[in-house]
Amino acid sequence: MKEDLEKEKAQKSILEEREKLSRELHDGIAQSLFLVSVKFNQLELKEPQLNDNEVYQKIKKTIQHIHTDVRQAIFNLRNATHEESFHWRSSLNTLIANFKEESKKTVNVNWEIDESIFSAKEKIELYACIKEALMNIRKHAKCENVWISARTLPNGWICKIEDDGLYIRNGKSSAKGYGLEIMKDRTNSMGWNFSLERNDEKTQVIIRKGNYDETTISRNNC
Repeated sequence: MKEDLEKEKAQKSILEEREKLSRELHDGIAQSLFLVSVKFNQLELKEPQLNDNEVYQKIKKTIQHIHTDVRQAIFNLRNATHEESFHWRSSLNTLIANFKEESKKTVNVNWEIDESIFSAKEKIELYACIKEALMNIRKHAKCENVWISARTLPNGWICKIEDDGLYIRNGKSSAKGYGLEIMKDRTNSMGWNFSLERNDEKTQVIIRKGNYDETTISRNNC
């Protein structure tokens, strides 16, 4: 009976956390994206030539995709009745498939972590970090191949997003990007370790839960 009560309490905490996160997503990001979409539509009415502007249409399409992703995340959070019903891995697979299609890069995936070890908030934050890393690669890394891997460790887990682009200049970065700061902020808020390194001709974004004492090497154009 005590075991059942503990499980019920843990399940209630998970559902409450999901509801909280879904409200934050809805009241913050989703609403903002909706307003941006409205502004896009208003702008098109004033400037009809934008309908034939390729760059403008790509930006508009990207905003629509992000809005759809956020709405899907809200739906998943609000409608999941237990941990297994939150199909985080399926969302990750979709993210990777879309990245491959849009970037035309070769992506190698070696994911050895069962999603059940993550809390609802950990799933959202790790997914967001991986998405940001892939976006950064697409924007800046002149690479052909990308590797995404994750495995458990005795004191936690480690996730790597790697590419074979060349952005190290004398061991220093010539620029600090907003995307990199976003990933740092997210990992710091979760108590995870974040590093950006250059090893074996690969640039590596490393996210780890647990102690981590490796030298961070900056990357150019992140």
